[in-house]
Amino acid sequence: MTFLNPAGLWILLGVPVLIIVYLLRRQHEDRTVSSTYIWKLSDRFLKKRFPLRLQGILLLLLQIAAVVMAAALVSRPMITHMPNTDYIVIVDCSASMMTADEDGVTRFEKAKAEAMDLGKKINSGHRRSVIAASDEPVCALRMTTSFDEAQLALEAMRCTYGGCDLEKAFSLANGISSETAHPQVVLLTDRACAETGSENVTVVDLSDEKTQKNLSVVSLEAREAKSGVVFTAKIASVGYEGTATVGLRIDGELIDASQIECASGKTVDAVFEEKPVRYQRAEVFIEIEDGRSEDNSFTLCRKVTRSRKVQIVSSSPFYLERALSTVDGCSVKIVSSLDSAASTGFDLYIYDGFSPNALPKDGAVLVFNGAVPSLGVSVTEARITEAIGTSSIRWWASIRRLTATPYGARF
Repeated sequence: MTFLNPAGLWILLGVPVLIIVYLLRRQHEDRTVSSTYIWKLSDRFLKKRFPLRLQGILLLLLQIAAVVMAAALVSRPMITHMPNTDYIVIVDCSASMMTADEDGVTRFEKAKAEAMDLGKKINSGHRRSVIAASDEPVCALRMTTSFDEAQLALEAMRCTYGGCDLEKAFSLANGISSETAHPQVVLLTDRACAETGSENVTVVDLSDEKTQKNLSVVSLEAREAKSGVVFTAKIASVGYEGTATVGLRIDGELIDASQIECASGKTVDAVFEEKPVRYQRAEVFIEIEDGRSEDNSFTLCRKVTRSRKVQIVSSSPFYLERALSTVDGCSVKIVSSLDSAASTGFDLYIYDGFSPNALPKDGAVLVFNGAVPSLGVSVTEARITEAIGTSSIRWWASIRRLTATPYGARF
């Protein structure tokens, strides 16, 4: 309810004035009469019909009602109907939201529970939108009045190992709020962003000082040394002060462990000197109970590059050489005649316009525009794949495009 003329409410001050006058006025007067016989009879008759004291109170109530009605007429009250509010819920899906409390409940689970509780409080006429705020925020639900749809969208949400781009999330929210006259944005996050600059934004802080302690392995690098490999891991600390145990596993076997000193808000290096060169998988881990266990380890897989040797016998090998140059670890030898060509020591032999007298036996052979010696051996891409790796199919496709005439391949 609103008033078109709120100044008219000052008339209500007449109510306490009437009460004061009623309390201070004289209740009787002293007069001299010749006889009280008739008054006693009349007083007895009036008490039976209507008590005089009640009559005075009734008059006071009627006067108060008259003052209230006068104030209402002057102030002109009006009942307004507020339109439905459209709620836009932004849920932080960054890695920090996976921090769990002492009971094992993560901040992300608390955020979804808060969003569901908010949905239960919203009336059926209000519309709801849900935005998942990660590195690339997306609108999981847009302008629905169904509580079940909003609940399904929240249950399908997953937390990521990345960050949270709140600027893009609010940009999506502004795009949705431009379609309604009364938007209300609710941000569920553990970040320090209390100042939003808008009255239509409510921030629900899910951070907890008890769960702020966290150590994480940010990266792991391997550098070859004289007698082995040096592994260097970067350990970041948030809210943790003291020592921590950092271990190194190589191919599942514990190789070394050391103690490091951690300071809150800083990054420290854990160095493991000259470990074995031959490894496939190295893992650095921290032995500590903190707010988030998912970032307490980091795995590094060794990249194995297989060297491939290719011999091309051709008078114009430009296109073939360019096609093979796209393969990692591939070395190409160009030969212009059969006399200079080798018959051993290569993974792939390519003859373009030449017909070898005998095919090499230690690798795959491709023959273009030339006669192939009939050795009774079929052509299969599986053998070529085994010889030169999984990139052979790409090689075949490249060579097919570069050559206009049919080709043969035997080995």
